[in-house]
Amino acid sequence: MGKIENNGRSKPPGFIKLHRGVTGSAAWKSLNCPAKALLIAIWERHNGGNNGAIGFSHRQARDALRIGNGKVQQAFRDLQDRGFIVETFKGAFNYKVAAGEGRASEWELTDEPCNGKPAKKLYKHWQEKQNAVPGAGTAGSYSGNRSS
Repeated sequence: MGKIENNGRSKPPGFIKLHRGVTGSAAWKSLNCPAKALLIAIWERHNGGNNGAIGFSHRQARDALRIGNGKVQQAFRDLQDRGFIVETFKGAFNYKVAAGEGRASEWELTDEPCNGKPAKKLYKHWQEKQNAVPGAGTAGSYSGNRSS
């Protein structure tokens, strides 16, 4: 049951707005499952007023998604590359808040307004990089007989 407000009604739990503008984009379709799960995990921490200051470290992501460090790093890179998130503060383990405490990186969701400015929606402008066509003599172009 949700939280009870002063008028006696229960307050509905928060939700994540994952609309078709996001899920229909080429950037979303190019993401792998860990990156999509990471975006949702970051979005869960958004409370409507903390965009641009959503703290979420790699360690927290590993624990939340139950995946290894390499996959977490790649998921963060993919989300930034495709324009779903922007890092607003670079976290560090040895940040000198108090005797060796760390501080998590802070993130901005580009689909939500931030600091009174409208949403950037950078993912809408992402285009998949096209691979160059292999030329003559490159790997995979051999058509001869293996026997000499």
